[in-house]
Amino acid sequence: MAETTNEPSLRIADFLTDGSLAALVHELSMLSSCRVTLHDRDGSRIASAPGTPPWRFEPPAHDDLTPAPNRRIIPIIVDGNTIGTLAIRFDNHKLGPEDRERMTRVLAGLALTAQEFCNEHVEILRKSSELALLYRLSSLLVEASDLQSILAVAIRSAIDVMGADAGLIFLKDREPGALTLAAHSGVSPGFAEAFASLPLDRIVDHDALKGGVVFIPDLHAEGRAALIDWIKDEELVGLISVGLSFKGSSLGLLRLYTRHPASCSERERALLRAVAEQIAAGVAGARLIESERERRQMQRHLALAADIQRRMLPIGAPNIPSVDLATAYLPSLELGGDFYDLIELSGHLGIVVGDVVGKGVPAALLMASVRASLRAHAIDIYHLDDVIARVNKALVRDTRPNEFATVFYAVLDPDSRTLTYCNAGHDPPFILRPSEQKPNDKPFIRTLETGGMVLGVDAKQQYEHTAIQLHPGDVLVAYTDGVNEAMNFDNEKFGRDRIHQAVADIIAQEPDATSDRILNHIIWEVRRFTGLRPNTDDLTGVVMRVR
Repeated sequence: MAETTNEPSLRIADFLTDGSLAALVHELSMLSSCRVTLHDRDGSRIASAPGTPPWRFEPPAHDDLTPAPNRRIIPIIVDGNTIGTLAIRFDNHKLGPEDRERMTRVLAGLALTAQEFCNEHVEILRKSSELALLYRLSSLLVEASDLQSILAVAIRSAIDVMGADAGLIFLKDREPGALTLAAHSGVSPGFAEAFASLPLDRIVDHDALKGGVVFIPDLHAEGRAALIDWIKDEELVGLISVGLSFKGSSLGLLRLYTRHPASCSERERALLRAVAEQIAAGVAGARLIESERERRQMQRHLALAADIQRRMLPIGAPNIPSVDLATAYLPSLELGGDFYDLIELSGHLGIVVGDVVGKGVPAALLMASVRASLRAHAIDIYHLDDVIARVNKALVRDTRPNEFATVFYAVLDPDSRTLTYCNAGHDPPFILRPSEQKPNDKPFIRTLETGGMVLGVDAKQQYEHTAIQLHPGDVLVAYTDGVNEAMNFDNEKFGRDRIHQAVADIIAQEPDATSDRILNHIIWEVRRFTGLRPNTDDLTGVVMRVR
């Protein structure tokens, strides 16, 4: 954004290197017997001379650049400005009109060649300067450690690179329809506060968000700028803005202001786009780093929570002579909603398998609540249905309507081998009794369904319990829906029948199979069925075999 001025900045002397142009002009004078001269922007004559540099400046003759019938004056124009002049004076009366025109064309060709060389040199210098500026901007952005630091560096660098006086960077907020001021420089705190948020439908440079460059030479004359009084108070005149976009995604807007009338060439627009791309890449990178930092912090928190959740589960099974116990807990995420528990109750053993709705952190928190409530009531209350009813009321009181849990709760009397249970909407566990299975018949299976509906829905729900006499060799299998609802690549569920068959098969192959062997075989069959398809639900199981 250059300040509007008519004063040229370049001169032909800036491009002289080996003196060849001055020497060529001298040779043309000798060949044509005419006075051919090279002049700098201020009119001083540049003559070929021995030594270093191989030219010298001389005052011009009083009439070298004065228009006359016997003179031709040809300007050398670079970047729209006259940086020097070639002049020829025809003092040789032997040259006719055709020869004079021929000499004029030669001199014009020389001027054109000089112009081309100088323009290319100017373009190289500009590109080198722009690359250096962009490199410096990129280096500063890389050195910045966080988003706010990057924005502070970016706005100062953009002002410096573009020759502006003030600047603002707006970023798209999570709130739709508005831009939020993220960084500013060169303006007062009051101005920054006034421009803290911009509605997208009211900004004058809305096209910049679509990928264009918006240039307003005079905001006062435009009259459409928001908060024009603040702009006047800050003495801001010109505005150029460009969108911040990274990989096709619009991130925000860069606004630069001048306090003087300004122009904006195509080259400057291209440079501004390059600056905006650098800033957008820096913003996107900083956000990615912040997201990764937050993700790692969340992973640490999840790992800690998962460790706490695992410590809630029983460490090993109690040593009871009349039964053999095995457990498994395989969450699909770091945290899961499945749980099991083994509660010692004055010589009896409480067995719990549960599943709460959902996955991840919410499910884990709800699981911890259900487990704690059940343990608290199980220790003080003898009847299973009362325990489940109280847990249900507490869950209804403390949770939302869409949060519920299924629980299978059983109490084993090891001496009498009696199992009393209550099933609150859980996938029915089952007892396989090998002693009653006849050859070539289906395995004898008894499902344990007595109880009531899921916990957390109806506070008035009444629950029932029942007792079963266990026999030596009986196998109790309790599991969560991650087992029977495990799916293969054909979207077919593993199902209860396959669970029953898996237990029957291992018992048929190994009549004295331990509970651990039985549980591992179930898990193996599930894995073999699903193949490489990833788990989408937690998998929990408890197996008890009566000795």
